[in-house]
Amino acid sequence: MGPRYFETLGIRVIRGRDFGDDDVRRASTPATPVIIGETLARRYFASLDVLDQQLVLPRDPENGTASRRLQIVGVSQDGAVQVFGGDRIPVLYLPALSPSLVVRVAGSAAGAVRTLERTVARLEPGAAVTVAPMAVRLAAVLLPVRVATIFLSALGAVGLVLSMTGLYGVVSYAANCRRFEIGLRIALGASWSAVMRLMMRDAVVIVGAGSIAGGVLSFALIRTIWPLLAGDQSAMTPLALVAVFVLMLTVGVAAALRPALRAAAVDPMLALRQD
Repeated sequence: MGPRYFETLGIRVIRGRDFGDDDVRRASTPATPVIIGETLARRYFASLDVLDQQLVLPRDPENGTASRRLQIVGVSQDGAVQVFGGDRIPVLYLPALSPSLVVRVAGSAAGAVRTLERTVARLEPGAAVTVAPMAVRLAAVLLPVRVATIFLSALGAVGLVLSMTGLYGVVSYAANCRRFEIGLRIALGASWSAVMRLMMRDAVVIVGAGSIAGGVLSFALIRTIWPLLAGDQSAMTPLALVAVFVLMLTVGVAAALRPALRAAAVDPMLALRQD
């Protein structure tokens, strides 16, 4: 990793500092500077306060590398380095010069590709340069995640439609079964607005109780998908839960409104004779 690597990628350094030019020059010294992820710090040091402590990499006879001492100069937040659906991987970053260059641009990354190609060609004439946005570089890696996300989203949408259909049918049937009650109330002098308020209140209570129970269950079950998320992304999405609650409440009110209007418009004596 080169100088200002974490700043360029937008990875927050929780403790210590980012890599600098001096760290690259010290990459082969007895105490090589290193930045570790917070998962590694918590797992092997049980703390994030690990600055200036050392790690020892054992000798690797297969690759012919000697043992090395690494001096911790920073702790970074966990990024998207993890097994899909599993625990986060302990990771460390070593300073090194790389033939590739990561550039952070303002605005569209695709629009800056030609500018970067011309700039590199001017600085290094004849050099073979391949420039691509990070999203393109990661497209193949993230393809399984995106396919799974699309599939789960489609499955969730189907489930939402089925639940809306079932809710509409149940609430509408319950409202239709109260035609005799509505006729009796109107015959006893209840106003049309009072009957409508009663029906809407009952529908809101039924849908609200079900939505609250579903929300509590969702918060309990949503922990199972927490390992699928990387970095600081949160599995808790209050906006989505509120949107579903409002949608269900709207469906419930609509389901109760139609039979209530139809029953309130019927002559009460006719409704009483029919039931």
